[in-house]
Amino acid sequence: MLKPIDLQSMLPHSLNVQRIQELQNNRTVVEQQQFSKELLQQVQTRQNQVPKNEATIRNNQIRNNESNEGRKRQLKYRRTLQKNEDSKEKAEETTKPKKLDEQRGNHIDVKV
Repeated sequence: MLKPIDLQSMLPHSLNVQRIQELQNNRTVVEQQQFSKELLQQVQTRQNQVPKNEATIRNNQIRNNESNEGRKRQLKYRRTLQKNEDSKEKAEETTKPKKLDEQRGNHIDVKV
């Protein structure tokens, strides 16, 4: 058998339901406020990072220029070494006697 609902038991539950409903209604407003605070914090951190990034960009450009100059020096040094090696090889080629036949070796085989 079902009993009718007592007013005494219904009243405390209605207060709980009211709190829950109010929280659900205010939830979107609270979330929007939190989102706006986070967005403001992100904007402020980005504004603070901009000068740092510009300074680091300048430093990186200077480093890149220095490294490019160093690379150019290395390339010049390598080219001069290569030229010297090439000239030595050419000099050796001109002094070596040319082989008449590539299949023949340097030794003479004699059968007795």
